[in-house]
Amino acid sequence: MPRMLRDGPDPGFAVLVNALVTEDVERRRDKTCLVALRSGAKLLVDTRDRFGLMMTYGWVGETGDLNVLCRLARPPARVVDVGANFGLYSILMGRRVGPRGRVFAFEPVPGMFDLLVRNIELNDLGGIVAANSCCVAGSAGERDFFVAKSASFSGLHNTGRSPIEKVVKVPAVALDEIELLAEAPIDLMKIDVEGAELEVFSGAARLIERSPEIIIQFEASHKNMGADAERDLTQCLTSFAARGFVVRSGFADGEPGRVLRTAEEMQKAMVGNLYLASSEASNRRLLEAIEAERMREDNALSETPSDRDILSVILPRYRNAIADLRDTKGLQLSPLHNLVPLHNLVRRLAKFFSGSA
Repeated sequence: MPRMLRDGPDPGFAVLVNALVTEDVERRRDKTCLVALRSGAKLLVDTRDRFGLMMTYGWVGETGDLNVLCRLARPPARVVDVGANFGLYSILMGRRVGPRGRVFAFEPVPGMFDLLVRNIELNDLGGIVAANSCCVAGSAGERDFFVAKSASFSGLHNTGRSPIEKVVKVPAVALDEIELLAEAPIDLMKIDVEGAELEVFSGAARLIERSPEIIIQFEASHKNMGADAERDLTQCLTSFAARGFVVRSGFADGEPGRVLRTAEEMQKAMVGNLYLASSEASNRRLLEAIEAERMREDNALSETPSDRDILSVILPRYRNAIADLRDTKGLQLSPLHNLVPLHNLVRRLAKFFSGSA
């Protein structure tokens, strides 16, 4: 059973995984795979989805930001997960908020929603994590939803990052209209909606206003947005900043926790996750969590094992997969994904982690 790897010590490690996660390898895999984390959490993932398949190889590229939210999810937190996918964030935070905490998860892609429900059951979180089969938007109604071949890239518009398999009608909700969320303030919100973040914000204005200590992690990526959407999201963030919110960069930025004060700084940082903190207290908690994750302090709060631990488990998988790739007829690899440097990288990593370094 694969276990999850945090960001590796060598940038070529990501190149290695991306080379292995090809359609040629993908076709050999079962539809679902069970992935185990060091804390004991277990997740069923869809191996036809790029994100799920990469997890079976022990790689998750956002583990810095994931662990930040895990550090912040303290009992009895109330959490909203918009774009829950198969439940990675929902399950991990649900395990941390305690029996009085709650996680409200929203996922419109039918296959991903089914995995979310199964993962809630698998981790005995039925009384804590509530799964909602709908998309979150600026207003309630029915919306066209673009279901991509790699389901993690599905959304309210076509991002162009994965071929669209079908367009389906899904129910849409605005967070402001959900009575259950109005019962008490929200402590944490995570938003990953492939370029529709502004819609989520516009439909959650009252919820955010009545949650004075809220911390929001949201994806803001040039890959998912056109120029107009990027401009509109930047205006939204500058409006938040004018109202006293602090906007900070995430781990994809290279300088996690950096305060983004101007529109130009915000746009340049739109390469992954960003954060909003609504008050002095929540800003302090956010910065402490980011700094702790940067320094890898208190690893008991991290869902991911050390590189040394995980590589002893998964290095044989990489060697076998490279052999499979070498034997695959007609496999097309770019020069970046040439098998010789990839094989050398595996040997280098194995040597590094078998030593005292």
